[in-house]
Amino acid sequence: RAADAHILDARGDRQAFDAGHAARAIHAPLRSPFFSTSVGSYLAENDTILLVLEDENDLDLAARQLYRMGFDHVAGWITVAEAGAAGLLTDRLPRIDFPAFDPAAARAEGEIIDVRTSAEFRHGHLEGARSFPYTRLKARLGELPKDRRLFLHCGTGKRASLAASFLRSAGLDAVHIDGVCEECERIAQAEGAAH
Repeated sequence: RAADAHILDARGDRQAFDAGHAARAIHAPLRSPFFSTSVGSYLAENDTILLVLEDENDLDLAARQLYRMGFDHVAGWITVAEAGAAGLLTDRLPRIDFPAFDPAAARAEGEIIDVRTSAEFRHGHLEGARSFPYTRLKARLGELPKDRRLFLHCGTGKRASLAASFLRSAGLDAVHIDGVCEECERIAQAEGAAH
């Protein structure tokens, strides 16, 4: 049943995804290493998948990548243009550009979730942030508060886009903090651990 299917939105443009996507869609940019990471981290191999593709010519590439990873239950697909015309791109992923992000206000309203690797987090992180590496979110879903707004960031905004879309698909109130975390880099440099 389509109601039980997992929707993968394969667009490369995370700002366009944030601005409008199908309900419960997970961002999995096709032409990047993040497609396989998103699928492998957030889906189980027997899950039924619906694809939202930038172009119908992307179907072969997406299906081949999914098949290689053991995902062979693709129930259907639609292009972004068709989905838009059908009125399906109605969900928004709240997004804040890093320069406009106020960590203190975020801590007062909810929690800051750092989805970088544990090593990156150890080298330097925003005050009060909690470490939830984006590839481990599914396994640790139960540790996240269901009643608070979650502000997700990484180092550039790419991983946070996948993670925030996954959490929203699971019913949590996630916000995508997009852009470079200069504060993280500054803290890392101060600790002599810049990367």
